[in-house]
Amino acid sequence: MEALLPALAAIAMATPVIIVWVIGIAMALSRWRRHPRVSLFALIGCAVMVVITIVSRFLTISLPAMMAHRGWTFSQLGPIFTAIGVVTSLISAGAWALVICAIFGWRDQRQKEKLFPPAPPDYSNEPREQNATFGFPQR
Repeated sequence: MEALLPALAAIAMATPVIIVWVIGIAMALSRWRRHPRVSLFALIGCAVMVVITIVSRFLTISLPAMMAHRGWTFSQLGPIFTAIGVVTSLISAGAWALVICAIFGWRDQRQKEKLFPPAPPDYSNEPREQNATFGFPQR
């Protein structure tokens, strides 16, 4: 229990990142009807990032205290931290892949056409006055 307060402090320091991921979840939910598949990928990716951030911070701070309380040495904790780091990295990479797929993937042609403004009007074929004067008109 003595490791709970430092673990909560470590999680509190990650609050800005967690807020960004929660905003991503809210945006995915708000756009669900327009883009359900893209929103699903973004929602899962952001939710996984929130969970992995909280769990990894908690384990990194509280695990050494719990294991030391049970008589483990720091050399025995090394492989455990290595495993936690590898699993955290793999899960984070998967979540980022989902977010990147949500950003860049699965748009149908109608959505692609809406991204670009219409072409500007072409005035090259319009007739021009031959006696037009340059500059300001004389009064």
